[in-house]
Amino acid sequence: MVILHNLCGMTEHPGLPENVRNAILALIDQHQERGSITVDELNAAFPNAYYASSRDIEDALQLITEAGLQIEWE
Repeated sequence: MVILHNLCGMTEHPGLPENVRNAILALIDQHQERGSITVDELNAAFPNAYYASSRDIEDALQLITEAGLQIEWE
């Protein structure tokens, strides 16, 4: 399922580097049918050498919740 992120304002997160934002958007597309993303899946979406700031994590969580997905914390 392809989600039109532009319609939901999901591309307006300038704090996230483009490669990280694209990885989060791909994760959203992959899990849209299930309706949720686990914390482990979210962590795996960030590149290994990338240090995610608290703002980056907030932006990623906002992208996910704007898409209507739940975060599975355990």
